[in-house]
Amino acid sequence: MTVKILLGDKIRNELLKVLSGISFWERHKESPRLYVFSPWISNVEIEFGDLRPVNNREKRIFVDYFGIKSINLPYALLLRKLHQGVEVNIIALPPTEKYYFTSQYASKVKVLYDFLDEIGCNVFVNPNLHTKLILANDLALLGSFNLSKSALYDREEIGVSIDDFDNLRMLDNYALKTMYSSQP
Repeated sequence: MTVKILLGDKIRNELLKVLSGISFWERHKESPRLYVFSPWISNVEIEFGDLRPVNNREKRIFVDYFGIKSINLPYALLLRKLHQGVEVNIIALPPTEKYYFTSQYASKVKVLYDFLDEIGCNVFVNPNLHTKLILANDLALLGSFNLSKSALYDREEIGVSIDDFDNLRMLDNYALKTMYSSQP
């Protein structure tokens, strides 16, 4: 079992493993799945040049294969769907959540959810969600971070990455249970 403590840039490095497709090779190769649990989700842009140190294999998938030097979250998810057939499941707070700062922000969140739904992601809302979890076939990221610019670039956040199959199987069960108790 490998558990890594993630601070700052390391969170984005591990997220890049998921978004680049590196974490879909071993478990469930025939039916790759991705669960994104983030109460606050935004159209965050990930600049590959900012990642230090970045594994060359991960970087090459986007930069060399797709010719992309930065990518926003929805398009990275779309590439996973198109390139590897990944089933993407997103669980977040409803766009009507009272904690959204303004109605303009809430409407941007609704547009994002609608876009994710249009590209074939399974989008669920859960007003009780506080979990922050990115679960791919072969890697899970857990921590204090949401999928937003402020969480990935501006705030002090902490997380862990887990890659052993027993814990990933437990997280699969948790993800399915939570997804089915959420509203599409």
